[in-house]
Amino acid sequence: MTFFVLVVGCLFTSSLWAQPNFEKSTPSVEAIFFDAIKERTLGNFERAVSLLNEAVVLKPSDAAIYFELGKNLRLLKQYDLAEMALLESDKYRPDDEWILNALYALYEDMAADDKVLQVLKRLASMHPDYQEDLVSFYIEQGRFTDALMELNDLESQYKTTPSRQEKRALLLSLMTPKAQKDYKEDLELLITSKKWDLALLEIQNQWADKDASSQIKSEVLKMITTDFIETKPNELLELLIQYAPSNDLLTLTLKTDIYLRLSQNEDALRLSDEGLMYYPAQPRLYLLNGIALNRLSRWQEAAAILETGLAFVISGQDLEGSFYDELILAYSALNQDEMVDLYSSKKKDLE
Repeated sequence: MTFFVLVVGCLFTSSLWAQPNFEKSTPSVEAIFFDAIKERTLGNFERAVSLLNEAVVLKPSDAAIYFELGKNLRLLKQYDLAEMALLESDKYRPDDEWILNALYALYEDMAADDKVLQVLKRLASMHPDYQEDLVSFYIEQGRFTDALMELNDLESQYKTTPSRQEKRALLLSLMTPKAQKDYKEDLELLITSKKWDLALLEIQNQWADKDASSQIKSEVLKMITTDFIETKPNELLELLIQYAPSNDLLTLTLKTDIYLRLSQNEDALRLSDEGLMYYPAQPRLYLLNGIALNRLSRWQEAAAILETGLAFVISGQDLEGSFYDELILAYSALNQDEMVDLYSSKKKDLE
């Protein structure tokens, strides 16, 4: 969500006019209400909820009380109760941007896409940034025609911007059948410019396309860079698990690498073991397997698998130094100084 940047701690400051107004009430209700805000500020969300429930009993038709109650319940992850409270607030003060924003955030937490859409449509009528969020939402849902119609409407009312131009280019890319070269150029541009979220969307759409050739899908795998993996490991792993061919060498290598970066060493070991069954002469799989074993303090096994894999490394390859690093680590843990010296010397010869 690109526009939800509201500062929830400033509900009753100098911008009070933009928030749910407190209806005229007795001082006791006001006192309870502001005590609840203080408790929320201190992180005492359950205490704040208790106070706000007291306020609801005393003033059952006040939008501000329900609004504050909904925010606290959301922080406690009591999403159903939070929704009830915020809907009550919306009922008493409809089309209030702050209340709708709170519902928007809540429904995103709940992954309730249909409800996100309903609220986002209401917000889109208030400000062009929300309308641009709506375009992004439609793209993520694969509703490209709806996204393009919304974007056309947005740009007919307001000037275009670089982010809107990017969305139009992406939509045209997603909606137009293209040759393999075009796919590669688009994705390369997104990855080079570090537009990771758009690149993820482009990858997803290419892999999900039933008409895309296996060669195109394989080319996509080759374009996933180290920077990409470091920045979006969880998202890439999810796409690889869902769409990439499971026994493909590059898929196995990328997934194992990501597991290691996420410190999921058992998964990395399992997957690299599986990979070596299919590709017993691939040195990178031996290296990843050895790294996983070292991370699990299985030093003897690590040294054995790394020395086996080293036999498949062509002299001068970048991999060679990485093998020596892991062997030095394993033999140091095993207190085998001779082997440490041997591989330290070999590593030095590469420099």
